[in-house]
Amino acid sequence: MVADAPPHLDYGGPQYDTDMQAALAKGIKLFAVGASGLDPVGQYVFRQLAQYTAGRFVFLTYKNAADPASGPGTQTVHDVKNYSVQTLDRLVVRLVGEEMARLGRT
Repeated sequence: MVADAPPHLDYGGPQYDTDMQAALAKGIKLFAVGASGLDPVGQYVFRQLAQYTAGRFVFLTYKNAADPASGPGTQTVHDVKNYSVQTLDRLVVRLVGEEMARLGRT
């Protein structure tokens, strides 16, 4: 999942808590990618979805955290500390590799 805005919790449609429970019941791990504009509520929801399903919350970084148009960099507006920076494609490959390694070889 990738979002640059908080979820709409006011639509009266499917709620993320029941969706994350359904995902977990099916063995689906959710990996949430926070982009610019994802506010603290959105971060909370994304972290909860990822943690509940044993997935991960990751986020984009920029040259200037306040200006996503500044391009890739090391700054973020997300509430995190002690993070490392990788390109998104390398991060996705690494996370998929880690998940595949957990499956073991048959």
